[in-house]
Amino acid sequence: FIWGYSGDDNWHATHMDLEGTVHTYRQSGSENIEMQGGKYPGGLGSLSGEAEMVITVEDDLYTVFINNMQVVRFKDPYIATGKVGPAIFYGNAASPMQCSIDQIEFWELK
Repeated sequence: FIWGYSGDDNWHATHMDLEGTVHTYRQSGSENIEMQGGKYPGGLGSLSGEAEMVITVEDDLYTVFINNMQVVRFKDPYIATGKVGPAIFYGNAASPMQCSIDQIEFWELK
């Protein structure tokens, strides 16, 4: 997912790899930083595995849950408001990414 998107040089992104590692990145100007990550035990188990990911952002507090287990939680003073949407990392020619995303819901609580 890409979130807090306010332009090509200002966004955050979160994804989980097959091994269960959750990665979070922040793009700020020309600087791309990998933020604190986490690990979901056991990963997806196979190429056909699936997981439920919930991302919450409240002010500067960011949390990721995989299958109801909290795997990432940290504060980032650079979190900003912006667009949110799904993103698929394409892999490479030797190992192309194959992914489907369904049942997406976004909530804004006020």
